[in-house]
Amino acid sequence: MTDLHFPRPELAHRIADDLVGASLLSDARNGLFLAQARRTGKSWFLQRDLKPALEAKGWIVLYVDLWKDTKRDPASLISDVIETAFAEHLGWVTKASKRMGIEKLGLGGASVNLAQTLDFATLTLADALSELHQRSKKKIALLIDEAQHALTSEAGEAAMTALKSARDQMNAGTEPSLLLVMSGSHQDKLMRLTNSPAAPFWGSRVELLEPLGEAYVDWCADLLEAELSALKPLDRAALYRAFAEFGHRPQFFMTAFKDAIRDSQSERGRQGEATGWGQRISTDVLARAAKRQQTDREGFAATYVQLDPLEQAVLWRLLSEGVQFRAYDVAAMAFYKERIGKATTATTVQRKLEALREKNPPLLWKSQRGEYSPYDQSLQDWYNFEKNRGAWPPAAS
Repeated sequence: MTDLHFPRPELAHRIADDLVGASLLSDARNGLFLAQARRTGKSWFLQRDLKPALEAKGWIVLYVDLWKDTKRDPASLISDVIETAFAEHLGWVTKASKRMGIEKLGLGGASVNLAQTLDFATLTLADALSELHQRSKKKIALLIDEAQHALTSEAGEAAMTALKSARDQMNAGTEPSLLLVMSGSHQDKLMRLTNSPAAPFWGSRVELLEPLGEAYVDWCADLLEAELSALKPLDRAALYRAFAEFGHRPQFFMTAFKDAIRDSQSERGRQGEATGWGQRISTDVLARAAKRQQTDREGFAATYVQLDPLEQAVLWRLLSEGVQFRAYDVAAMAFYKERIGKATTATTVQRKLEALREKNPPLLWKSQRGEYSPYDQSLQDWYNFEKNRGAWPPAAS
């Protein structure tokens, strides 16, 4: 199988309809915030399902991934995609202006050279998006993947605030002219854009993007059975369970399939076209899913027990409090004292927070405003699992 993208046109068109205001019950036109774990197909859905669905409605759709280059400021990545849109959609304006001998055009008080890329140092994001809308005569949808990364810099947060301003200005009429879709691989981080009066999109709601499910597993199984007829019939129920245990991650699921088939080739060669090969492969994939899940949990536990006592206490407090985590309040300091058997200071706690951020891989994420979250959603999921089964905290073996 060369293309493992499972199309979801119905979901894409439903979201697109919500975005353009087709449903009175949807607030999506004010900004849609979609969270789903990493490697679950979120980015492919945005680019290959939602983007075409919006383009079919006549919108200019811009997509930017803020994790594309984590060394660059998120604001510059957003600016780049808008600049590119000017070249793609308004190239005729530049050429016509140059033929008439016109080199510059005033945009919102700024002088912009149409023969060159736009200078976003002098042109606001709101002005640039408005100008693109007015000159192209098309509405604009901006899809920002891993949007929470914008909160890691002052300029990135300013860009989010500017986009909120652009949305308010361009959607003041009866129909929206600018749609904003923000996605993130960590729900708590994405909520930092919406959950306080200081947040750029205060009042908006973060929703979970519907994960891939049984329909995707059926699609994969159909393709595999068509490619290797001896696999018929695969055990769909076992595969559904395996996909769920892989966290609805297509890459892990398909890798397990490939490994199971490869490892069974020698046995199958000895037995010939023995019946039940598909059942054995399905059972093997399920076993690999359970093994990976257990290995991941053991890895988190090993990392945790290797931390020093105060690092453990700080991480424990963060995982238990979620978005309510306050590193230095009275309750937190009392919690640390109870865990390590002595009082500590805010300065020492700060050093431990930074140490947890500097681990390889990092355990904590920090916003520009000094808010902390687990770096990866899987860490939070592991804590929740151990807590729910009464096995927290992990003990050194």
